[in-house]
Amino acid sequence: MGVALAAEGKDQQAVDHYKDAIKINPAFDYAYYNLANTLKDEGKMEEAAKYFQKTIRVNPTFPDAHNNLGIILEIYYKKYAEAIYQYRQELKIQPDNPGVHFNLGIAFAAKGERQEAIKQFRQAIDLKPDYEAARRWLRLTTEDEQKPSN
Repeated sequence: MGVALAAEGKDQQAVDHYKDAIKINPAFDYAYYNLANTLKDEGKMEEAAKYFQKTIRVNPTFPDAHNNLGIILEIYYKKYAEAIYQYRQELKIQPDNPGVHFNLGIAFAAKGERQEAIKQFRQAIDLKPDYEAARRWLRLTTEDEQKPSN
């Protein structure tokens, strides 16, 4: 029901529904996860991150919770090492997911670890040869790597 409410743009009602579901069943990982996504969509990143973390505590093998927490940590808080940790946790669950390798590559590039970024972009392309975003980032990162340092 919360997902339907959120899809209708009734975010506050969806949030209330998810919180009620959590009160009834504190082990309901999808309630935490959907609550986190609704909060993320509302721009409430700190609160969303908290509920993605709760999702992971309830279910450590919930790959999308690791991914979304990683994205928040990387993009909104510039906590690259923590984002990389989350992506690596997701990779343990979904080792053949090209998107995870791509996200890892972006985080490594942002952290200045170009060789590791290149490795991750190549892995994403190996898994999905038509992954244009990974190819573009690989080109950019490789060009950056070849520039002489000052």
